[in-house]
Amino acid sequence: MTKHEVADIDAPDLECVDSNATLDRALDRMFETGQQQLGVIHNDNLTGIISHRDITRMLQLSDQINQNGSILDKSVIMAVNRSYTSVNPKDDLFTLFDKLADAPCVVIENDGDPKVLRDVGLHQFLKDEIREFLLIEEIERTIRAIIRQTADEELNIELDIELQQTFESLDIRTPSRLEECSFRHYSIFISDNWETFDDRFDNKQDFVRELIERVGDIRNQMFHFRELDGDETMDTEFIDFAREHLNYIHRKIGED
Repeated sequence: MTKHEVADIDAPDLECVDSNATLDRALDRMFETGQQQLGVIHNDNLTGIISHRDITRMLQLSDQINQNGSILDKSVIMAVNRSYTSVNPKDDLFTLFDKLADAPCVVIENDGDPKVLRDVGLHQFLKDEIREFLLIEEIERTIRAIIRQTADEELNIELDIELQQTFESLDIRTPSRLEECSFRHYSIFISDNWETFDDRFDNKQDFVRELIERVGDIRNQMFHFRELDGDETMDTEFIDFAREHLNYIHRKIGED
């Protein structure tokens, strides 16, 4: 898997106005497009950026010097920011982090129309990228909590000892504690001690084993950055289902 590039982010096109446009027209364009900044085009080239903040600053300055007439009738050129921050679509995300740390927005320059990205757009991209990772971690923590709570209440020996006894004769790495277990370990341990866990999982042994193992397969696919084939997609709906189901079981244990 290659590094993420700026081009991986679905950034909106940079809406633009001509350098002859008035500040009033620029404000109207911002309201029309929902963007807080616009590109300013002069002789078919991007000459700078003008933002809602830039116009507000000009209005405040105009009031301070008691300028006659409405400043909103003036050209956007008087408020344009020519030293805007830009990145290349091939730049990595760390370059983008650095640029957005010092600027409210970044222009993504390419051969076609430029795009614009604010920090909220980057945050949404990162949220979408790591959501499944966080859900998988939450599922694993929930499984551990269910095992630990059940073992404390039902098993007559310490959980770590029970884990070693379960796996030492099997063709799989023997964990010395619960935190060293994989999803396969969880599935085997629960199945081998089903008489202890059956009430927790409503006597649905096959269902529970398949659910945990399937989450483990998805986890391995994600954490090993395996490429998906063809039309194959990450089963996010199943991850959501597994999370909700296991959280329900965990809550039910706490209520008992």
